[in-house]
Amino acid sequence: MSDPSSDPSSLPPADPAQTPPPSTTVVPPSEPVEPPKPKLKEQLQSLPLDANLSKLIMLSYVGEQDEENRADGQGVAKFNDGHIYEGTWKTGMMHGKGKYTFSDGVTYAGQFTYNSITGVGVYTWNDKSTYSGDVKDGLRHGKGVFTAPDGKGMYDGEWVNGRREGEGTIYYNAEKTCYYQGQWKDNVRSGKGVAVYPSGNKYDGEWKANRKNGKGKMEWIDVNESYEGSWVDDKQSGYGIHVWLDGDVAHGDTARQRCNQYAGQWKAGVREGIGTFQYANGSEYHGAWSGNVKHGYGVFTYPDGHVYEGPFVNDRMPGREEGNRATEDVAPQLKLNISDLVEDESEEGKHQLKLIENLLLRYNSELKVVYKHYSGVTNGLGFGLGGEESTKKKNEVVFTMNMEQFRILCKECKLLDNSITFAMVNQIFYRMRRHHALYISSAWEDKETKQDDSGAVYYADQDENGMGVNNLERPLLFREFVEGLTRVAYHKYCIINKSVTVKTALRRVVEDHIRVYATQTGLNAFEDKMTEPKVKLGLTSNAGLLSAVFEKYAKKAEDGVMSKREFLIFVADASCFGNKKSYSPEEVMAFCEPSKPEHHHHHHAQFGVENGLDDGAIFENLMLKAEFLEAVCRLANAYNTNMVPLQEKLKTYFVGVLGPLMDNFKQAGVGETKIFVTGLEGQKVVDKDIKKGLQRPPRRIL
Repeated sequence: MSDPSSDPSSLPPADPAQTPPPSTTVVPPSEPVEPPKPKLKEQLQSLPLDANLSKLIMLSYVGEQDEENRADGQGVAKFNDGHIYEGTWKTGMMHGKGKYTFSDGVTYAGQFTYNSITGVGVYTWNDKSTYSGDVKDGLRHGKGVFTAPDGKGMYDGEWVNGRREGEGTIYYNAEKTCYYQGQWKDNVRSGKGVAVYPSGNKYDGEWKANRKNGKGKMEWIDVNESYEGSWVDDKQSGYGIHVWLDGDVAHGDTARQRCNQYAGQWKAGVREGIGTFQYANGSEYHGAWSGNVKHGYGVFTYPDGHVYEGPFVNDRMPGREEGNRATEDVAPQLKLNISDLVEDESEEGKHQLKLIENLLLRYNSELKVVYKHYSGVTNGLGFGLGGEESTKKKNEVVFTMNMEQFRILCKECKLLDNSITFAMVNQIFYRMRRHHALYISSAWEDKETKQDDSGAVYYADQDENGMGVNNLERPLLFREFVEGLTRVAYHKYCIINKSVTVKTALRRVVEDHIRVYATQTGLNAFEDKMTEPKVKLGLTSNAGLLSAVFEKYAKKAEDGVMSKREFLIFVADASCFGNKKSYSPEEVMAFCEPSKPEHHHHHHAQFGVENGLDDGAIFENLMLKAEFLEAVCRLANAYNTNMVPLQEKLKTYFVGVLGPLMDNFKQAGVGETKIFVTGLEGQKVVDKDIKKGLQRPPRRIL
């Protein structure tokens, strides 16, 4: 299997200042050879025995008899065809437990029902293959295990009239490393099932008539690739996503930011129709495909953000016609798509955009170092309240920073405060992705030459891949990281103070935050304590309790966010338990807020970021589950003033406060939603206390 970047014949024309993106002409790996079927003998379909044994002529009988001289009890009989039965009889018929030996040496030992092999028993053939399980009228029927000679193959599952049907597993080797586990119908794979091949390759999905048909995921372990989507007769057909993994590249390398990936339409195992190819270096093509190559109208985004839109012929860009947004003068810098922040149609807007891009060019090397550092950081509390850590998927090589790692960067660089939370940052990045998507969509839809897409045109949330806005596992390309920092700077400074330009705001973010704090260690001892394994273990083991608290107080718990007003109410209610210590609104907000930065090179007041609690609007800001978790850690640390490790303080807080808090909800009755102090709807009471800055005294539990 070749690498998608290895075939130079399929590259767009080389740009003087831009390394071309990798090729997309890789043919998906050929279908693995069907695992060798075990020699299960003809007996797998039918048994060497007439179901009605009563037709056999008994030549001799030795054993117990009833008063009418019929075989009854224990006895041995020989039949005219050389068959022998030894076992229990009743009124002249084989009934109960016994052993039947056929003239050719095949034996059955088990239950008989009035001369019929029906019940539970074991067949043994001359080649040592066996069947053990349910039998009806001489045929395998029910649950049973067939073992091939020498144990080299085995089927364990359900049978109907001698054929595999229902749920079952067939092993193709003695080690049981090559197998199919799933549903069967009329002796073939049909329904849902998992097949593991001799190479270790694996398919998990739907089957029909012994072939992959329907939805399923194939993992080629031997060539480090995967495909998930629709199949028809063992071929990729319909919509699907194919990923080329690569484990040979240094982790966090900004020159190779992600795995090559194609998401789009397929036909008979090749890319055909409308699809998007995301390249490892961060570039992207969305458009028409034919015969596995780019062919037709498409939009190509370079790693630096520049865009080419126009026709492709046999995987190449033909001459760049006038009117296309070709990038003949691509500069070695990032192209920002921030027309929603800076009006780039006017001369002044173009000038401002150029100044911002030049500033980023100056910081480019430093930002790459920061990006690479944080793409390898895994010590955050970015797991949900279910205890699962939000890191890159195991066994999947990804070179990008993800949103959890960007959250750690924002915390360590002190970009977050009560005026801009990471929930707000998530919204900023969502709007950025949507802005880009709408731009590409408009470029596509404006072309009369576009092919029929059958509803598959690039849409606003195409890159969401089922992820919610607040999903911390979302990957973040380097160009998205840089533009995202620019947008965070805009929202942090420019919205509050209209006189601050985007360039000035960005410079302050880099010089007063990134340069001062990024990649530094030991700047906050308590933040370091929260990432210790014992603290994480304590949080994980109490994930159910923390989830219950979060869901009880957060109106938008399903979206993974809680307002700071709701957190304030939670803290006030929690003050009714344990040592009954209450906190002022300012103190509560300190639990939510990472440590503030020192002032560097300028006065924050000129940027309008000195926010108080006077208007109460700050309490409408949202916090993520992970931020709620960290706030609880700070709350537990303040609750227990003893000189003990943080994990002990968490345990004390969970047992003395959170446990009793939730127990009281249970005692209030099923469906009770009343909050002890004010009720979630009691915002006026909270607003009044906020404005007065009063400490809330312990309240009597309702």
